[in-house]
Amino acid sequence: YAVGVELRPQALNAVSVRIVSPEGVASAPAQLSIDQNAETVRTKHPLVLHHGYMGFEELVGMPYWWGVLEQFDELGVDARPTQVDPLATIEERSAQLVRTVRRITSGKVNLYGHSMGGLDGRRALALGGLAGQVATLTTVGAPHRGTPVADWVLAGRDQLAAEWLLERLGVPVGGLGDMTVEHMTEVFNKEVLDVEGVRYFSWTSVSDPFGVRTGAPLNPLFGIPYAIIQRAEGDNDGLVSVTSGMWGEHLGSPAADHLDMVGHLLGLTDGFDHLGFWRAEADRLEGLGY
Repeated sequence: YAVGVELRPQALNAVSVRIVSPEGVASAPAQLSIDQNAETVRTKHPLVLHHGYMGFEELVGMPYWWGVLEQFDELGVDARPTQVDPLATIEERSAQLVRTVRRITSGKVNLYGHSMGGLDGRRALALGGLAGQVATLTTVGAPHRGTPVADWVLAGRDQLAAEWLLERLGVPVGGLGDMTVEHMTEVFNKEVLDVEGVRYFSWTSVSDPFGVRTGAPLNPLFGIPYAIIQRAEGDNDGLVSVTSGMWGEHLGSPAADHLDMVGHLLGLTDGFDHLGFWRAEADRLEGLGY
């Protein structure tokens, strides 16, 4: 049997299908209509979503980008997650990111970096040879000027005790040390310069205990880090301040904590519509021609 399909321009979103037997006998045409999603978004370049410190592509069935990839698939957006060493240094993680992007495509991508992932992205562009493959880099909650939390863990009289404890827990301190305020401002930002021809964007977010001031209740896990950063740098998402997270074209600071931006914990984001946020990001890139 053969199947013949006829597109019907006079009937919007319709095709005509006939079945033809080996003897040449054709069935009556059956008309099928194709539903079209008016919200379909197609960016010019694929999106690469790069996770942060202690991040993952999927952990025991739990994705880092909670529901985001499924939504992009429904919208027709080509989006790919990364998986690099979650505890490595920026230098090591950025090299792994370069290899990942090159496996995905030889063309250009729109790169997203959450948290430390944004720093990996900057280094991959400036020093890793990835600049020619990236149209845009958008960082989300990335500590471009470091985070006082890293200083608190690693500096001062408790430094040896902190390093001893982290090493016993199997947590290398190199990646964390890369995010101290001094390292980011005095070393990283002087060596890792923006690349001409790439658009740099950034998102930050704000939260506070119980959401009294910002409308975004802070994850209790971030209570101590929030207080440290608030005292040193002001408004923050529990791990990164707004001032540290701004880089390139700053797009705003929605009411959400550090994990809300990627849909955690487990999709419970205290009222923040993280899927709406990422849908709007695809719209933004499409509107810009990327």
